[in-house]
Amino acid sequence: MFYKVYNMEYSNLMHSYQTRSIKETREQLSQLVEEVAIAKKRYLITKFGKPKAMMIPVDKQLVTKKGNTKLAGFGIWKHRQDMKDSAQWVAQKRKQWSSRLRSR
Repeated sequence: MFYKVYNMEYSNLMHSYQTRSIKETREQLSQLVEEVAIAKKRYLITKFGKPKAMMIPVDKQLVTKKGNTKLAGFGIWKHRQDMKDSAQWVAQKRKQWSSRLRSR
């Protein structure tokens, strides 16, 4: 199979990415994950020829111990008192949303 190789700027460095369609990714997911993890390959996942997602190796400096990550999206609500118990918060929100739907 022929795959396009893209050069994309990421953190001021040029990395080449191979493209895979969603169908190919689904069929070869286990193999692609191994290639990303071990061979440090990078894949651009496309849907109908348009880029939709990327598979890149995990930067070991960003992920340390379980539950302790340096990624920006983790822990952004840790200071919210109303979200101390996330399961309870989600259950409460679902109950509110369902009651709104019933009242319409």
